[in-house]
Amino acid sequence: MYRTDWKTWYLPMNRKVRKKLGGVSWFRNLVRALRQRYVRLKYRIPHVHPTASLYPRQQFLSADLVAHEYTFLAQNCHVGANVELGRYVMLGPSVLIVGGDHEINRPGIPMIFAGRSEVATKTIVEADVWIGANAIVMAGVRIGRGSVVAAGAVVTKDIEPYSIVAGVPAKKIKDRFDTEEERRRHDEMLDQPPESGEVCTLRA
Repeated sequence: MYRTDWKTWYLPMNRKVRKKLGGVSWFRNLVRALRQRYVRLKYRIPHVHPTASLYPRQQFLSADLVAHEYTFLAQNCHVGANVELGRYVMLGPSVLIVGGDHEINRPGIPMIFAGRSEVATKTIVEADVWIGANAIVMAGVRIGRGSVVAAGAVVTKDIEPYSIVAGVPAKKIKDRFDTEEERRRHDEMLDQPPESGEVCTLRA
């Protein structure tokens, strides 16, 4: 009985307080900054910009990850070695960016004991790219700026800027912008110093 009574007054009050405090921009920004600092310390990722937003749980991130301004990683992402994310990049839930492969050419040694190869070529996701949920990006590819990778796609080769790709393996299905003028305007924006804004985030 006590537990039920406690819920009836505490939970509605807690929601009201959180809603009110969430409307105070300085408080919201402070909480976000503290949470992201905790995430960077937790995953030991010193090369991630302070403005990046990383889901605080269920991540696997290589310590050499480089992430620029206002990147966003949803929950359960797996980012292997030698990866660089440009500014404004968004990774949906459960995105996998592959690291080094298992050694398969060592006769007499089970593959599980043979170790993993070094990633010779950096995987680069350029600025303002959105990679949808459960997509897989193979090591060493470059995804051009402004591109969109559909959910569940498998990217095995480089993608041209401002492309929308989908499928297994991923293939271009259309351009993001209809005209060269739209593309030029977007290029000009991306070439400017990074802009601050309200980052879209998932609810925990």
